[in-house]
Amino acid sequence: MYIRKDRMVSVRLSADDYDAFQKASQDSGASSISDFARMAMHRWIDQGPDMSHREEMRQLHGRLAFLAAEVDRLGQVVNCKGCADHPVPEAARAAQP
Repeated sequence: MYIRKDRMVSVRLSADDYDAFQKASQDSGASSISDFARMAMHRWIDQGPDMSHREEMRQLHGRLAFLAAEVDRLGQVVNCKGCADHPVPEAARAAQP
């Protein structure tokens, strides 16, 4: 269904931004830069302001750093095998060879 478009938005871009926008438009399969801009606008309206990839990567990096620290800590506990800082529970001590 065709909807008449009678409003216009104008945006100035640097040459680099325009080239990147044009490439993204072509990669998306949009028939024109205007169609691509409309699709992006509707996606924003429909889905709201999604977390940026950069923010998502920052959060994943923080989680990965936490997990790496936990793995290191657990490795020290295992290698220590019941030192004063990390006593081995009685049940685990009974299972040791």
